[in-house]
Amino acid sequence: MHSPDVGNGAHAGAPHVVALGLNHASAQLAVCEGMAFSDCEARTALARLGATDGVGEMVLLSTCNRTELYFVALRPDDVLPCVRARLDDVKGVTVMRRPEWTYTYLNTSAAEHLFRVASGLDSLLVGEAQVFSQVKQAYDLACEAQQAGVVMNRLFQAALHAGKRARTETDIGAGAVSTSSAAVGLAEKVFGSLGDRAALLVGAGETARLAAEHLVERGIGRLTIANRTRERAEALAARFGARLVPFADRVTALPDADILISATSAPDVLFQRADVAQAMRQRPRRSLLVLDLAVPRDVDPVARQVDNVFLYDIDALKVMVEQNLVRRRKEIPRVEALIREELAEFTAWYESLAVTPLIRDLREHVEAIRREQIERYGHQFSAEDRERLDRFTRTLLNRVLHQPLIQLRSFSHDARWGPLRMDAVRELFGLEKKHGESHHTDRDAR
Repeated sequence: MHSPDVGNGAHAGAPHVVALGLNHASAQLAVCEGMAFSDCEARTALARLGATDGVGEMVLLSTCNRTELYFVALRPDDVLPCVRARLDDVKGVTVMRRPEWTYTYLNTSAAEHLFRVASGLDSLLVGEAQVFSQVKQAYDLACEAQQAGVVMNRLFQAALHAGKRARTETDIGAGAVSTSSAAVGLAEKVFGSLGDRAALLVGAGETARLAAEHLVERGIGRLTIANRTRERAEALAARFGARLVPFADRVTALPDADILISATSAPDVLFQRADVAQAMRQRPRRSLLVLDLAVPRDVDPVARQVDNVFLYDIDALKVMVEQNLVRRRKEIPRVEALIREELAEFTAWYESLAVTPLIRDLREHVEAIRREQIERYGHQFSAEDRERLDRFTRTLLNRVLHQPLIQLRSFSHDARWGPLRMDAVRELFGLEKKHGESHHTDRDAR
């Protein structure tokens, strides 16, 4: 998947910002998961790429469904094959070398993509909150590895600012958009604070893990875990500081729970109506919230007939999730408008990087002409007159260049025509030939 970067290329002396990546939209989830970098692997990749000729500062963002490298290069076409190969080599795969699974963005388009990621618009679930912290962690890791310089610092700080604004100025992150988060959110609505509540979690798969994560984030008082495979239950309990009970004791553990979340792949019902009724007799006048996230169901649906039992299955939770997603999708235009504001500010700064070397090159060009003429005709003057000639020609050139340089500096604030005008100045004064390279960069890196 490629996205062209039309009209926003870098110019002579200015670096290109490149984004190379794959995500849930460009490749299968299994491919994305296989390309996910641990912190240790990310440090190794940054070190190897940092030693690559033509590759400047960089940040590696990697999650279970996204791996993206943002980096700086003067000639992206020349270095991309090596960058792809080195990322693959760290993981021992050939994923990034598969163009049908990956995408590249240049310059302003690369920045816009990162802003959308940080704001939750490019996530599997729109408005996902976790990706914001993942962007920050990736940036922090690059800083720690001394791979983030002037451009990456400005780019990622701008992206994080955009992401923060999206979450504080819009409802893009409102409501739960996964069944696990919806389940825990419902528990919080029912009980208020979860600090003095106990939860029994049955299962140790991805849905159960997410439920445990949300419970801990919301300060659950006590968490107990039961799972058929004890090793997986132990790993989950250790991760979240939970108590472990044998899977066979799940029913006897029920009276101590205020919340039951069951998320297994068992083919049969794990909690019969009689099991729930027996548990409630041991805890009179206390409510039990049952959240059945399993398909097929883990809890007998008729258990909701027991007094003080509130049972919600996955279908009911999906309705809540869809309502929240609809609410979030309505916020997309507001977030996109916010991103345009932040992108315009970053683009103005980024385009200004091309002005400084252009001003330097123009000054050097006219100074070389001045010196050439002084050398050519200076012998016709006395030493005293040559000094006067030198001062006079310097003053003359400074006066001649004064207004053009003011105009050049203003080009950096003109996102539409500024780059074209800078190219015209280079062509007009023959500065293009000095660099010996083409500046036609209004195309995507391949």
